[in-house]
Order: sequence, then C-alpha cells, then structure tokens
Amino acid sequence: IKSGLKAVTEGNPHVKDVRGVGLLVGVQLDQPAGPVVNACRDMGVLAITAGAGDVLRLVPPLVLTDEDIDEAVEVIGKAIASCTA
Repeated sequence: IKSGLKAVTEGNPHVKDVRGVGLLVGVQLDQPAGPVVNACRDMGVLAITAGAGDVLRLVPPLVLTDEDIDEAVEVIGKAIASCTA
C-alpha cells in the first residue's frame, strides 16, 4: 500500500510524507485532509483523518486482496490530486 501511494502521489507538492507500518498507512498533507477523506468516501474508499487533521489515515481489513489495494491506491491518488489542485 505504502509504495503504491508513494507512486501515485509523487510530484504532488501538497503531499509531505507517506508513512506507516504494515497495513496502517498515513499520507501527510500540507492542508486539511478532510476534503480528501470525503472524496475517497464518494469513490467507495473509507479513510479517516489523524494527527492535526492533515493526515489521511488508512486502516484496511486484514482480508485485503491485491485488487483491493490497487483500487484503493488509484482512488486515493485521484482524491488527493483533485483536492489539492
């Protein structure tokens, strides 16, 4: 998940960091993550904010498939791009 998110957010100046361990992953932005959370939800991916509200936090289920990961990474990349443009 982390490597996929790093790939889809590469070059976005609003993404400060992609970090985490295992399935617990966060994307730190330089602006509030709430609009990204809403955009993800509208596209079928659940995420929450963390930290000072500038981190998009993912806590996926343990039964996650490779296809689920690919879809989630794509949706999150689109949501971040649309909300930070």
